[in-house]
Amino acid sequence: INGKRIGNRLLSPSMLSNMSFRYDCGCDAYDVSGYLTRDNNTIGIWLGRGYQFGDFSKWGWIYEGGEKLWCALSIVYEDLSTELILSDESWIWHESPITENSIYNGEVYDKNLEIENWCDSYANVSDWENCRISPDTEGVINICTLPVVKKRVEQCQHFEVFEGEETVCDFGVNGAGF
Repeated sequence: INGKRIGNRLLSPSMLSNMSFRYDCGCDAYDVSGYLTRDNNTIGIWLGRGYQFGDFSKWGWIYEGGEKLWCALSIVYEDLSTELILSDESWIWHESPITENSIYNGEVYDKNLEIENWCDSYANVSDWENCRISPDTEGVINICTLPVVKKRVEQCQHFEVFEGEETVCDFGVNGAGF
């Protein structure tokens, strides 16, 4: 919001084991009161391709419904009046520098596609398009309560390059994921 990252979650929202990829919508909730201003506010979201494309599972658990977003901002003012702002056709979008992403294969990031200040009210959005309302309105919104996936930085203990083969970097621990 207004150019500041909200939260520290990665690979979010998490899918619970009992959620159906076709009928359940994972959702995160944040208290953003400290990020809003009395003037213009801008919400910027990087929406990845998530679990719906690529080689998610050898069992075929792929939802092919296209990228979708539902966003609700509930505001309670000092006088206790309220306002609910929902994502709709007035919202705008643009392709991001993340051109591909997969839970197994990481992401492809094209720095040439970066837009300066893309998520603040000063961004040049003249070539952005209006969002479309999805006709696919089925599903249940589930707020994710799983532990947060966070970035962890480890010092490489051993680094070796084998000619004609892959690079090996030993962090001294086994790991998986992001």
